[in-house]
Amino acid sequence: MTDTNTYTPSEVRTRQIAQEAIDGQINEADARRQIAWLIVRDTNVVTDVAHRSTRDERHRYLEKDLQAELFDLLLKKVDGDDTPSSLNLQRIADGASAVGWARQLLTTAAKSEIRNLAKRDSFALLTDPTAPNSEDSMSNLEFAYHMTNSTSDADAVDEEYFETYDQHLDANETEGFRETRKLNWDAKHLRAVYRIDAPIVVPEDSFDRAWVLDQLKATPMLAFRSLHQWLAIVSGSWKVTDQLDDRLLGLWDDFTIDQADDLAGLDAVVAHTIATAAITGLPKPSRPNVQAAVRIVAAAVPGSAWRRNAKDLVNAWIAKECAFESDFNTKSAAVSSDAQEALIAAHEIIASTWAPVAKATTEWANQPLGRTEDDVRKFVLSVFQTVDPANFPA
Repeated sequence: MTDTNTYTPSEVRTRQIAQEAIDGQINEADARRQIAWLIVRDTNVVTDVAHRSTRDERHRYLEKDLQAELFDLLLKKVDGDDTPSSLNLQRIADGASAVGWARQLLTTAAKSEIRNLAKRDSFALLTDPTAPNSEDSMSNLEFAYHMTNSTSDADAVDEEYFETYDQHLDANETEGFRETRKLNWDAKHLRAVYRIDAPIVVPEDSFDRAWVLDQLKATPMLAFRSLHQWLAIVSGSWKVTDQLDDRLLGLWDDFTIDQADDLAGLDAVVAHTIATAAITGLPKPSRPNVQAAVRIVAAAVPGSAWRRNAKDLVNAWIAKECAFESDFNTKSAAVSSDAQEALIAAHEIIASTWAPVAKATTEWANQPLGRTEDDVRKFVLSVFQTVDPANFPA
């Protein structure tokens, strides 16, 4: 029997899971998912290998892309989704390190993955010489990658009902750069520099949220005006004769008078940026990253019921926290109002499932993702920070 005192709790649990699968106590596929979960949750093996493998100056810009590729490779090799898994459960049960296996696998694969990434990046540059390449924009690899991948997150809801929704997203997956990522980045740094801690109140209703976003984009001074009007109303310092819509004034309801007064003293671009970023939400993840996130969450608990819950949870989180559409939609202005309303309606229904699905998750045996809705929300965010660090920086 292996001396468990020489191993970390995660390694001990990994060996127990492998032995349970061998003994037929749990399904082998579930065992592999749990092992993948432990490797990702308790180690930095993916980020470490990606960092070490891109130390050469020629490949430094590929680090985040390589990290995503290695992460996906690890999940596939553990699960054996596409090919028979190379993770030998008997060896793990006998004392071999699952983390050591993962590190060797990823280190061996890294050079080949870098060549593939560089080749794809070169292809993107050749086919689109205008592809952005600054640090503030998306990488050329991300550009090429998203050009060929849908970002629909509606597959957990009735597919027939949302056929228009999926077609709309797929039809508009076109060239551009990660505007949402840059917006969130700017808002994050403005908040940090000027110590703006109060949150923007985002409308719960998706139609209201879409309306506010359209208004803010159409009139860049509107956030600043609404802030001043809110301050005037709350403080009673002067009379407002032309009051703005309550949905715009409500953006500042979580600010104190002092906080609002400080923000009103800054350039109008600050209020506009933090308000627009909050209403827009986080960047919408690509379908491969959504699938990777679902696999990670599903690995927390064995069984098909939890896997369904994991898929619903991830999709609901995306609808609740992320932008309505991918940044690669340059045709939205040409889309009919009916199609746009169908998109928002689909988004609203998915987003409305967040609260019940999150509650069900907190009530699951052993509370695998946390005890509160906020714990669950933060956990799903941490998963996307792992699978898509470029768009979800920690």
